[in-house]
Amino acid sequence: MKEIHSKTDVSTEAKGEELINSASNVLTGNPSRKNGMNRKRVGELVFYWCILVIPLIQFFLMYLAVNFNSFLLAFKEYTYDTINETLHTDWVGFKNFKQFFVDLTQETMMGERFL
Repeated sequence: MKEIHSKTDVSTEAKGEELINSASNVLTGNPSRKNGMNRKRVGELVFYWCILVIPLIQFFLMYLAVNFNSFLLAFKEYTYDTINETLHTDWVGFKNFKQFFVDLTQETMMGERFL
């Protein structure tokens, strides 16, 4: 029984020393190999980054850009010219928000529901 425990203790200590040495090599920037990363590892990293870049671009374009445009719509006023058939947009700032709160507090159907 003692032999079994001593063998496992030695192997555990050896694994622990390997782990400490590899961690110290990583922290100090000294790789255990002379060449650093081999071509296969570099190719894998490039592949992983390419796989991650496409969804990130889609997220920025499809989610953030669209929501930013929706946020800007709250500060604009749209008028349609029926004679020339053109749509005009004007920047009105907080006028739409002011009108919303005025309509909310007046004695209209919406005002009666909230007050």
